[in-house]
Amino acid sequence: MIHPRHPVKGFIGGECVFPRTCVQDLRSAERWKTERRRKVLDTQLPTPAARIHSRAAQARLKADKEANKKAQASLVVENGGGLGGR
Repeated sequence: MIHPRHPVKGFIGGECVFPRTCVQDLRSAERWKTERRRKVLDTQLPTPAARIHSRAAQARLKADKEANKKAQASLVVENGGGLGGR
């Protein structure tokens, strides 16, 4: 992009010649995003709202919950079913 702050220095082949100080590099939207991504440090990131576990970890957590439910159910059965001694 040419941002002419100074007058045209001359013409070559019918094209205007500007000083190098007037010429700026243009960036695409993708380029802006990648440059912005590089400048973020881990210490600047906020803590995550939720942690996503892998499928293996999710399966393990689900199995642990089911085992806890079964253990609690067996305790209720051993203690009389929670009927209060009838």
